[in-house]
Amino acid sequence: DDQAGAISCTGHGESIMRLTLARYALSLTHDRPPAQACAEALGQMYARVGGCGGTISVTPNGDVGIAFSTPRMAWACVRGEAEACSGIDRRRTAAEAGLAGASPLVEAVAL
Repeated sequence: DDQAGAISCTGHGESIMRLTLARYALSLTHDRPPAQACAEALGQMYARVGGCGGTISVTPNGDVGIAFSTPRMAWACVRGEAEACSGIDRRRTAAEAGLAGASPLVEAVAL
């Protein structure tokens, strides 16, 4: 849905499909930043079906959010002429970053 944005999911495939993680996370971006929406969706996936994974999301206006509940997830992003940013290991959890409703198991990166 190009009006909602785009999302890429990785991780425990059966859990991702059972929750329809991409659809669920994008539905939350209507009233939350993408990193928070994805962190909440990953928290729900773990709570409901026990799976872990990660997401990279982009809203139609270009906001990028990265979240993952695994020990590490390789990611990278370049926006326009800006310098590339990337990561792989956890720095802090989404809950430590102050994202309301986020699981303590999830790291979220807002770009």
